[in-house]
Amino acid sequence: MVKTATRPPEAAKKPAKTKPAKAVAVDSAVDQPAAAPAKAPAKRRATAQTLAAGQRDISVSEFFAKNRHLLGFDSPRKALLTSVKEAVDNSLDACEEAGILPEIWVRIEQVGDSGTRYRMSVR
Repeated sequence: MVKTATRPPEAAKKPAKTKPAKAVAVDSAVDQPAAAPAKAPAKRRATAQTLAAGQRDISVSEFFAKNRHLLGFDSPRKALLTSVKEAVDNSLDACEEAGILPEIWVRIEQVGDSGTRYRMSVR
């Protein structure tokens, strides 16, 4: 025989004791969410077709003439530096492709008395 604990009938009928609720002042501005700032309408991204419609074909020489700053030829000093760098890079790539050790000679000489023209040779 198994004994189980049971409550007396009067204990089951008594409500549980609770503390009385305290009155709390509520600020109506705090309870309501702040108005969200209005979002700007989302811009539609351009497709490749719409971008291509606004393009026109230009020659290679026109592209280089208009975009010298992208290529490093926007000043005489940068033009000389870019020319030497490209020549040396191309020489190193050719030596690597041929499987030989590089021996590169760069010669830069001033042409004329103006001091703005140079001749470059790479061997």
